[in-house]
Amino acid sequence: MRILENYIDLDNIENILVTLSKNYESIINSDLAEYKNQTISAKIELDYSDKINAEAIETEMGDITVKITLSYFRELEAFYKTVFYKENPGFYRSISAESYFNESRAVFYLDLMLKLSLSVFILHEYGHIYNGHLLYIMKAKNLNSARMTNNTYEEFSTNTIDSITYQSMEWNADDFASTRLISIFTHDDNIKILNLDNSNCIKSKEHMLFIIMFSSYIAFALMGLGEKKQFSENDFRLKKHLPKRFRAKKFIRNLIEAYNHFNEKTEFSDNQLLSAVESTMETWVNLYKKIAENKDNWDTSNNTNELDEEHSKYYDLVEFHYLNKLPTILEPFERLRTLM
Repeated sequence: MRILENYIDLDNIENILVTLSKNYESIINSDLAEYKNQTISAKIELDYSDKINAEAIETEMGDITVKITLSYFRELEAFYKTVFYKENPGFYRSISAESYFNESRAVFYLDLMLKLSLSVFILHEYGHIYNGHLLYIMKAKNLNSARMTNNTYEEFSTNTIDSITYQSMEWNADDFASTRLISIFTHDDNIKILNLDNSNCIKSKEHMLFIIMFSSYIAFALMGLGEKKQFSENDFRLKKHLPKRFRAKKFIRNLIEAYNHFNEKTEFSDNQLLSAVESTMETWVNLYKKIAENKDNWDTSNNTNELDEEHSKYYDLVEFHYLNKLPTILEPFERLRTLM
């Protein structure tokens, strides 16, 4: 049994994506207008490929496109509509901090978390655009257009830049997304707006932080965080994205850092928050995959080597490049920098 059995039709999906994206674009453009007296306008498209989750494209003529794939939207939609139902009160309690299931409030949390999970990748793609990644690639490789895709398994090709710079830009786009999620959704006015018609579903700023962290981790987990890999463990240096376990953990840590920057510091330690998110949300995703999709190769014990010493040494190299070299590389091309 699922709450809201009927799936969202294509017109409404496109409306959700466009509304979310243009709202974010308006907020970020206000910073850009103040900083450089300019704005950007991206075309928002629903993509029907099953090979990527999201994509940003820019041309030398200034045309910008952000794509989100229908298949990933459906994945998020199916997950949330499965876990938010009366016979499964545990998930509702973990999100709502309430003792008893309430269907109308469950619908609110479902809608909010679906949009937050989507926003992880929408804002990630905007990070590529505002931070000048696509402009840099065009200039560095003498191209008339550039694209960056959110596909963890994609390897480099000869028409792109060196791996460590590319991975640093992907890290930068994740930081952009996490920072913007916190600055927007933990803002007092936006929490008041969310609570206007929903009887104070958001209990506090810290409650909003937990919901953002849960939604973000689910977005990564559904991409295959606990799915047993079928390829060589050594391939991670050749991928456009760093491995998902590291990427998800870093994203959550940056959410916490951003929260402490924009708000009164949370009373919980980083490790307490990270442990609470990892131990609950990935378990729900893996159970969903096993029960709803009959996939037995999803488990929290899979891919833990992505956090081992060998991987960590490489992540340190990428971080050094990100913090010490990438700012200089991007300076001629950036529209905005990540807020923190």
